[in-house]
Amino acid sequence: MAYPPISSEFIPCQDDSSVSLTKAHGARTDRLRWHSQGTGGQVELPVYVDEWLDPNACASIEQVVVHVHGKERDGNVAWADIAAARSRLPIGQQSTTLVVVPQFLNGLDITKMHSSNQHGQLLVWKSNGWGEGSASVRPRPLALDQGVSSFEALDAIVCHYANQHIYTSIKRIVVSGHSMGGQLVHRYSVLGSPPLSPQQRLVLKLEYVVMNPASFLYFEPDRIGPPAAVGPTSRGKTKGGRAEILTVSVQHQNANNYKYGFEKLDVKLPTYRGVQESTDVQFYLKRMLSERCVAFLHGEADRGVGDDRPEALAQGATRYERAINYHRHLEQMQSKTDVKGGRLWTVDWVAKVKHDGRAMTTSDAAIARIFQPR
Repeated sequence: MAYPPISSEFIPCQDDSSVSLTKAHGARTDRLRWHSQGTGGQVELPVYVDEWLDPNACASIEQVVVHVHGKERDGNVAWADIAAARSRLPIGQQSTTLVVVPQFLNGLDITKMHSSNQHGQLLVWKSNGWGEGSASVRPRPLALDQGVSSFEALDAIVCHYANQHIYTSIKRIVVSGHSMGGQLVHRYSVLGSPPLSPQQRLVLKLEYVVMNPASFLYFEPDRIGPPAAVGPTSRGKTKGGRAEILTVSVQHQNANNYKYGFEKLDVKLPTYRGVQESTDVQFYLKRMLSERCVAFLHGEADRGVGDDRPEALAQGATRYERAINYHRHLEQMQSKTDVKGGRLWTVDWVAKVKHDGRAMTTSDAAIARIFQPR
């Protein structure tokens, strides 16, 4: 059962607003304001949204794409990427497709924040915590277990555009992201629980597109990492001049702690109501496999490391290896789980593309997954 509904509104960002964002051609910046379940008060998240959106245009919107930026927190660049992808659609579909880019802030974004926010409502996270669903540090929480999860921020966006009184033609909402944005969307596709009504769930399709994440959320503690992650005494015999890749138990390490696995999930995400309902791995696994439409896209030339922590290296030496290993993991989970119907998650490989947000987002595979309903 989802937590109570989120009621939100958009406030235009003006010169005297609490935040100033880098402009993006074709977009305006607003602040999404809602009453947070995590703090018990009003909070705000900056977003880029189509500048042509007005109350009259709302009625014609059939799908909304919520696209999340990467580690650099460059929402204006992410906006340009997803807008370029949309521009390849037929004109009629472009006019009924809204693109939205949330701007997650951390302490390094102090130049974007005005003095009016010193005791204000603007959400700020510590470092890259927003990329895994962690709680915000500003507005300053009254206790350690308070703050707003970035998952709740995505919930607020989804709930706003799922409002059929405003967006009377809405049929589909897609949450997509590249790199760290892909990490957030991947974990949200498993753990997210936007409080939609039964009627909204009946008429609205909610889908997820994950591009080039540096790590994944595993449902079991075993990993298939590179031989170097196992240690010199556990590499096994060589085959054809290559060290045999072994399945490695990581129960004795931190590699199964959230954000890499499910251990300490409630400790890492203490404020998100969706997780407070259950910490049972099987609950999330079955829900993902039976209900969540998730598209994974990876650049075939994305051979960088990204996350070089042992927890990530246990999943593979590079982003490319980790993607291959994780999809094998999902296939194993699918075979072990009693889920009826066809497979809802998909995998696409984009040829000759490295860790490039624009190239990934505007690829034929991404355009098909992001903008075309299943």
